[in-house]
Amino acid sequence: MKIGSVFPARRLAAIGAAVCTLTVALSSIAGSAGAASARPGRDSVPPPTPAFEHPSLSVVSSSSDHDAQLVFDAGANVPFTSLRLSAPDGRRVLIASFRDSKRLGQSKLLIETPEPTVAALETAYPSGRYHLVGTTTDGRRISSSVALSYDVLSAPVIATPSRDATGIPVAGSTFTWESVPGAVTVHLEVETIDERSALKVDLPGTATSFVVPAGFLHAGAKYTFDVKAVGSNGNLSVTDLTFTTG
Repeated sequence: MKIGSVFPARRLAAIGAAVCTLTVALSSIAGSAGAASARPGRDSVPPPTPAFEHPSLSVVSSSSDHDAQLVFDAGANVPFTSLRLSAPDGRRVLIASFRDSKRLGQSKLLIETPEPTVAALETAYPSGRYHLVGTTTDGRRISSSVALSYDVLSAPVIATPSRDATGIPVAGSTFTWESVPGAVTVHLEVETIDERSALKVDLPGTATSFVVPAGFLHAGAKYTFDVKAVGSNGNLSVTDLTFTTG
């Protein structure tokens, strides 16, 4: 059967024109919808560009124990599932991956080495610029770098209390130390030997005394007192001692 025998030529032409018009109209609607969906709404917020936030490699040097420790701290503004840290010579010194079933990843990684001598630590982790590379939970790559230096401030000298002092008053005790040149922050820790109770305070680098808050110390207890001088490069020089309250 010929189409012309069912639909006269004029009707075919009209139907054809209508189909063309409908096709064009649908195309216009689809184009408008696509453009609208491509434009973000006023309230939409683009995802953050993944990045490490203030990664650091710091040396903690103890004058009391004559040892040192390296502390690596890295956080990111988005969760990550893996992280690699490479030394200045390209050697990988850290490879970490997080394989939780939900792929939640991690937002921060803090690692502390054992506490060998400074010489042994520097042999294992030489000074220079270290490079970080990580992978986010959605597969994006993040990278950064951080410098490691073994320049450490002089050790704090604690004036009071004296080492292994006894009879320290539980109320009104003032602890003092000599000023450490170059310190940007002085970090104090007073802690019971069993580590069940601790007081941690950050003071300006010029501070040389601290009054222990009333109610923290208890009679007949043994405590450790740490003074940590923090340099501009993030390295810490530490002196600690023990004392017993009266």
